[in-house]
Amino acid sequence: NQLNYPAYFLDFETINAAIPPYDNSKPYDDIPFQYVLHLFKKEGSKPQEYTYLSKSKKDPRKDILSQLSRIISNQGSIVAYFSDFEKRVLDRATEAFPEYRAWFKCIENNFLDLYEPFKNFYYYNPSQQGSNSLKSVLPAVTGRDYSGLDIKNGSEASIKYYNVTLKEELEDREKAKIYNELEKYCRLDTEGMVDIIGRLKDLIV
Repeated sequence: NQLNYPAYFLDFETINAAIPPYDNSKPYDDIPFQYVLHLFKKEGSKPQEYTYLSKSKKDPRKDILSQLSRIISNQGSIVAYFSDFEKRVLDRATEAFPEYRAWFKCIENNFLDLYEPFKNFYYYNPSQQGSNSLKSVLPAVTGRDYSGLDIKNGSEASIKYYNVTLKEELEDREKAKIYNELEKYCRLDTEGMVDIIGRLKDLIV
């Protein structure tokens, strides 16, 4: 009942290096390098997908903020799983690039945390084995899981991205393979939230 339209399903992947890789960043800052966003303009509509994955050593934050500020309006809901993380990422990024600060403040209160119903045990399935992480909730609610992916969690995504983009010199073919794995992983996180909402709606009708 709290979900308003347009509805934006958003997931970031980030790096948080001890040595800041970019200007205007601090040790262990969560710096986004990738997002997948699904936009539903109204209930029942087909989603529009927006994606970004930085493949250069350039600071990706300004490009991400520029794109998202054009896509996400101050109307509707922004759905994330453990939304405090997405808000913190945007908060820190807009501190580094203050020209986007006003936009973030306009949307900050529109976040809707999909973690809440599972944290509060409004829904629980024994197959979660006591965990309410997205990796446990998604298969419990929808039957989908991460077993078919080469990258299966955010830590692995962060390390692989850092190594392939900022550290190691790999052949183009190997780089393309890892970037493709990152795109599949982040897309499933976002699609998974959409599927969970749909399944929860079915359960309460």
